[in-house]
Amino acid sequence: MRIGILKQGVFGGTDELLDRAMTWFSENGYDCDPITESFHGQHFYDCILLPTSEISRLGRYYLRGLRFKKLLVWSMGHGAFGAAFYNRKFETSFMKFFLRVFPALYLRKLFRLHAIVFTDLVGLNYELYTTGYNRKLLSPESLIVPIAIKGRGRPIIECGKSQNRLVVNCCWIGRVSHDFKVEPLLDLLKELNQLMGEDLSVKTFYVIGSGDAISYLRTEVKLMNLRFAIRFIDFIPPGKLDNFMNQHVDLSFVMGTAALDSSKMCIPTIVVKPYSILDKSHGKVNHREKYRFVFNSKGFSLGEFPDLNVIPSQPDSDLQDIMDYLKEQGVYNVSIKCRKYSEKFFEDEVFSKLVRKLKGAKDYEKTFLDYFLLIFFISKAFLKRLMVFCGSR
Repeated sequence: MRIGILKQGVFGGTDELLDRAMTWFSENGYDCDPITESFHGQHFYDCILLPTSEISRLGRYYLRGLRFKKLLVWSMGHGAFGAAFYNRKFETSFMKFFLRVFPALYLRKLFRLHAIVFTDLVGLNYELYTTGYNRKLLSPESLIVPIAIKGRGRPIIECGKSQNRLVVNCCWIGRVSHDFKVEPLLDLLKELNQLMGEDLSVKTFYVIGSGDAISYLRTEVKLMNLRFAIRFIDFIPPGKLDNFMNQHVDLSFVMGTAALDSSKMCIPTIVVKPYSILDKSHGKVNHREKYRFVFNSKGFSLGEFPDLNVIPSQPDSDLQDIMDYLKEQGVYNVSIKCRKYSEKFFEDEVFSKLVRKLKGAKDYEKTFLDYFLLIFFISKAFLKRLMVFCGSR
């Protein structure tokens, strides 16, 4: 089977995941090629794999000569499918209503052709909710192919030991951006600072990552009077991250797939809910219940937006409850639970299921909808460029 994988062409977790999928496919006997913006010429593939972000470019690749028998869309995250068609933050209510027609129709087609899978149940349920698709026509669990992580991490026998008083080095792993990450991180630092006392002592908090809000974060941290040290690390190569965490990190706070980087290392891992400063100002954020241990996540979800429908609901707690649980259960027991949860995401299991889904997809039939979407996405891209051009004059 010859597989083509449409990549974003930018540095980030999605392309890194697709690169690993490509390597795994090749090592297991499948002919696999990356498809990026430089693609030209007539090429035929038995199956195309693409993230939702590349739906908008599929038609353009077709015009350049891309041909395929089957297609599989891998929708990664809460609201990712709809976001391929419209921006939920910046388009008017009327435009959102109008544009939802396209993802609803296309999603129905993909379901009919067995041509879409989701990384988590929350993401799937959200798309069913927004498009009005009849859930009874599906077997939701069979449509879940979670994010895959590389390597086996640290053996369970090496997990941390129990201790009565928590003396820890903490870390944040991932992008630090204005969209929905920097505000939760700032709130987390404030709450940790307030909890410092007899039962908890934070020595160093490592911020591992960069982004458009890193300067803002540095400025805010200086005004906080924190009772623990902050160390900023812009980047750690993937091959060295495990070793760094093994040596320096006792407790990890994360969003999204970064939760798996630490949990596979037997590090107690806490998922932090994403939200923006606008979400806070509009009262959409529960200021207490924003955290949960990764093993308490339901439906493979590793983070949900506060203003989107969340099914199944997640058992979030406040930070005090999290620390009390960690102290009562012991670091060792919590570490084992985190590690065992991460095993559901190991590459062999995930990519094997992805191959089965690729083979199980029905032959893709081009209809009027595909040509209409091609015109829609080309027109949208043209208007965006025109607005940028006019704004620069």
